[in-house]
Amino acid sequence: MKTRFEYAYVLDIMAEDRPGIIARVSGVLKRLGGNIDQCSQTVLEGYFTLILVVSLPKPVEPEDLAREVRGKEVEGLQVLVRPFDASVAARPAPAAEPFVITAFGRELSGHASFGSWHHYVSLCRVNRIGSKEG
Repeated sequence: MKTRFEYAYVLDIMAEDRPGIIARVSGVLKRLGGNIDQCSQTVLEGYFTLILVVSLPKPVEPEDLAREVRGKEVEGLQVLVRPFDASVAARPAPAAEPFVITAFGRELSGHASFGSWHHYVSLCRVNRIGSKEG
């Protein structure tokens, strides 16, 4: 992946969902002259999550960038920042065929089991629909 500027970082942000989180992050990047190169965002059970690859024209310490995004007036905003490693992004994904699995019944933890087969799976996208059963 090519970023707009030379100095790139991965930001991982989580908080209880509320207005203003994206405005906070983009405002910091604007002040630093930065760019959002990629992003993934979701709200899951009331928690807002955002993962960004951002790039800046000048280097910054990851913890300084995290502190700037957190700010003083925002409580409960968890921010992790690490340098972007292009070699991680360049690694090919393992060859695998995607499947859609629909399951009904009570929730179980650990691994997915189907009949007498046991499969350890990597869950890439999970959506839970319906009410939680006891």
